[in-house]
Amino acid sequence: MQHLSVLESLDLSSNKIGGEIPQQLASLTSLEVLNLSHNHLIGCIPKGKQFDTFENSSYQGNDGLRGLPLSKDCGSDEGVPQATTPFGLDQEEEEDGDSSMISWQAVLMGYGCGLVIGLSVIYIMLSIRYPVWFSRMDVELEHKILTRMKKYKKGYVTSRGLIPVEISRLSKLQVLSIQSSLLRFETHNFELLLKNLTRLRELHLRSVNISSTIPLNFSSYLTNLELSTTQIYGILPEGVFHLSNLESLDISSNPQLTVRFPTFKWNSSASLMKLNLSNVNATGRIPESFGHLTSLHTLSIASCNLSGSIPKPLWNLTNIEEMFLVDNHLEGPISDFFRFGKLRLLSLGNNSFDGQLEFLSFSRWTQLESLVFSFNFLTGPIPSNVSGMQNLQRLYLSSNLFNGTIPSWIFSLPSLEWLDLSDNHFSGNIQEFKSKTLDRVVLKQNHLQGSSHGLRLWTCYWTVHNIHNVVNSISNMVFEDGCRLRTQNSYENEKAQEKTLVCNLQDSSPLHCWDENKSF
Repeated sequence: MQHLSVLESLDLSSNKIGGEIPQQLASLTSLEVLNLSHNHLIGCIPKGKQFDTFENSSYQGNDGLRGLPLSKDCGSDEGVPQATTPFGLDQEEEEDGDSSMISWQAVLMGYGCGLVIGLSVIYIMLSIRYPVWFSRMDVELEHKILTRMKKYKKGYVTSRGLIPVEISRLSKLQVLSIQSSLLRFETHNFELLLKNLTRLRELHLRSVNISSTIPLNFSSYLTNLELSTTQIYGILPEGVFHLSNLESLDISSNPQLTVRFPTFKWNSSASLMKLNLSNVNATGRIPESFGHLTSLHTLSIASCNLSGSIPKPLWNLTNIEEMFLVDNHLEGPISDFFRFGKLRLLSLGNNSFDGQLEFLSFSRWTQLESLVFSFNFLTGPIPSNVSGMQNLQRLYLSSNLFNGTIPSWIFSLPSLEWLDLSDNHFSGNIQEFKSKTLDRVVLKQNHLQGSSHGLRLWTCYWTVHNIHNVVNSISNMVFEDGCRLRTQNSYENEKAQEKTLVCNLQDSSPLHCWDENKSF
């Protein structure tokens, strides 16, 4: 026991432990949380020090225990408290509870046992389908929290899915992670949680239904804040950007949340490594203050209704590995993107960028895995002297103004899986692809031709507006294993319906297409 002298929490509930409680436990002066409930313990409860602070719930379900705080003292044989059924469950539900108990974690880590000094964490991870909370909150939650959850096969109490307000009383809580779209906060409980949990270092509430504004008060210790898809609304307090220890901020997929970026250097500039603000209301320009985020390796501001050009200070973010600016109104040349030599993922689709891809030849993009430039105004031929893209898996250049031939390095990409060069002005022959992992190629609306040594795919995709024009569109192409054709058929309501057809194409054989229900 001397090795546990700084232990803060001990939870041995719902096991099959028998015998008496060791008297040595009374010497653990740092013990704040004790849960020995629902075992087979007997004898007298130790007295003194921390044991004088624990209440009935720490021992319930042990019929043989005696002594304070239970009603049966050590010299009596009467008054043994009966195990209580948690609120909201009837006897029948309690009987079949064991078979339907779900897995859950409430981890309490203390100072002792040779673990991390100074760390006191309660980590609650909830990723359940039909949660039901119940608890006997008749204890001081500064010292303990006894929360149970059950998933049972029939019927649910009306409180299903509510996150208990009692969590907000755990003033020493440092890590809280709750992730489920079927969990929600009651009105004002989210604000209460932030107000009271002043030592929080990590707060993850992805997909939880918060449906409120964001309060001003956040723990100054926060390093990770995740509130994505939580239906928060109103204006994001600027103070969030100035949390000096913040390393990761994700408030994405909250379209009713208005975000106004600070125009000057953020207090989190030196520490922030991940910033995800996609699909929020951040109308305006990308501020120059982004250029101070020198530790940033992930930047996602997609679908934010942003406009204007990329500010020059942003090019200073040389540690960027992932950048998502898709679905905005951004414009200007893209020539300076060569500065981001560590890029793995770059997505600039559906904007108004212009210029040419010359920057691809300025560096060896050895880490690049995905490159998305679709739906812009990029022009000219693709440079032919690009090298080092052995890890590139996806290349999307569709719906631009590219011309010239497709350079040979694209056909030689060893890891290529998806390629979309559709709706451009490419011409010339299609060469044989070297990739063994190639799954999808889209080349429609160009001036390309192939031969029998060309495409060798399991599936390929073409879009044609009229099945009778298919032969003219691809008469020079040969697909060894067949081809999937997407056709759009117009109806009187002027809505197009897309159908996927499977086609056999051989050197001289007639075109034959079919779907599951009809043969053409």
